[in-house]
Amino acid sequence: MNAVLNQGRTGRDAGMARATAHADDCHADWSSLAYFSLRNFIRHHKANFTAEEARGWAHTKGLPMPPDGRAFGSVFTRLAREGLIRKLGYRQAEGRACHMHPVTLWKVVE
Repeated sequence: MNAVLNQGRTGRDAGMARATAHADDCHADWSSLAYFSLRNFIRHHKANFTAEEARGWAHTKGLPMPPDGRAFGSVFTRLAREGLIRKLGYRQAEGRACHMHPVTLWKVVE
């Protein structure tokens, strides 16, 4: 079972890295801009939130949308590893294209 989880993590991390590299190729230094934008979001947003909400907020503040929304995965993973946010559970997505599938509900760590 452990080998399966490690293969899953490896695949997840490789996919996030590809999506983030593509975003950086399309928009100079996109991943750094996204990181600092989302740090600003969590500094001012104390309620629980989804990535969908944080991405929308960042876009209204001028962050260009990446060619693939999965590029945000590496940014959220970094924020979680740094202890700034943590997974709280799941909630249904609200976006039209998401068809109400479950998405991570994040909590700001204070």
